[in-house]
Amino acid sequence: MVSVWGISAQAAVYQWKDEQDHIHFSDTPHIGAKKYDVQPLHSIKNPSFNMDNQVLELPYQDMDGSMMVKARINHVTMSFILDTGATLVVISPNMAKQAHIDPRYSKKITLQTANGFVRVPQVMIDSVAVGHWKQQHIQAVVQTVSVQKNIGLLGMSFLKAYRMNIDHQRHIITLEAR
Repeated sequence: MVSVWGISAQAAVYQWKDEQDHIHFSDTPHIGAKKYDVQPLHSIKNPSFNMDNQVLELPYQDMDGSMMVKARINHVTMSFILDTGATLVVISPNMAKQAHIDPRYSKKITLQTANGFVRVPQVMIDSVAVGHWKQQHIQAVVQTVSVQKNIGLLGMSFLKAYRMNIDHQRHIITLEAR
């Protein structure tokens, strides 16, 4: 587990191993500890803190030519059609209810869909996650997209943060942070 905490430019972190070979970190000195001078967070060059080199392989199911993926909305797992043509993430009213999103008092916006123009509530989703990657405060709309009440569209308000490659033979979407 990695913890992130506020530190000053003069701070140091100490690392040592105990008798059971467990590695410990602390901001207070310990006998035999190796000292690391800590730089401000914007200067960390550790790849585990840098999403530039991270890749996520996301499996999908082919459903009548659409790529179905699993995503978590406010920690609730749901099914989505990956849709790079959708400007926003779209969740059905049933999905909004499951994720504790109340669209009743949300601003209404007009969207152009394949079936024409519709006015729908625009909402802010606290968190959207695929695999171990999560984004916060994602714009979305509440609109039924399928006769199945638990299918949404994973649109560009989430996907714009990634470069995508699709391997149709393996049914894998590879996401790389931009």
